[in-house]
Amino acid sequence: MSFGNWSRSAASIFIITPFIAGCGDEGPECNPGEPGESIVAPDQMHIARIHETFCGAPGASDAWVVSIRNKSADASQEQEVFITFDYRPTFQWVDNKHLVIELTGVSDINKSDRQADGIVINYILRSTITEDSIVAKLKDEQHRYSNMFPKDQSVLFNANARKRYEAFLKWAKDYANLTDSRH
Repeated sequence: MSFGNWSRSAASIFIITPFIAGCGDEGPECNPGEPGESIVAPDQMHIARIHETFCGAPGASDAWVVSIRNKSADASQEQEVFITFDYRPTFQWVDNKHLVIELTGVSDINKSDRQADGIVINYILRSTITEDSIVAKLKDEQHRYSNMFPKDQSVLFNANARKRYEAFLKWAKDYANLTDSRH
């Protein structure tokens, strides 16, 4: 597979997403912004928070943001460190200076910082997300598009899906240490 950058198009947000939205482990809560879920570092010095920033009409993408801030800082001073779509990630403090974010599904990643405010951020994939499972999900999604849409539309959707999955594979190899399971 070749890897390239891909910009999210309106078609991928509002047409493709309904088909992949049903494939995840965690669904949208549709409570943009507050209250979210916060966890305090063991030394009580930092707070990590996850919240939704968007959840639109049924079938539209929802965005998940993980932020970090010093506990003494105002909530408006949170630093967004991770932004993804469709699948709510989980997160936990490993110790006072290390936060782990676990991805629960294959999705677009718009931001993935490796550190913020002295905190190191590590990314892991849910154990069910392997290179083979990502490729299988892509093939399944492309098969559904071919069966559901006229050829000219399915070609476009299949190309967008391929780019999205390739971008995720590249991200997972670069940030979450995904190894090639086929070699």
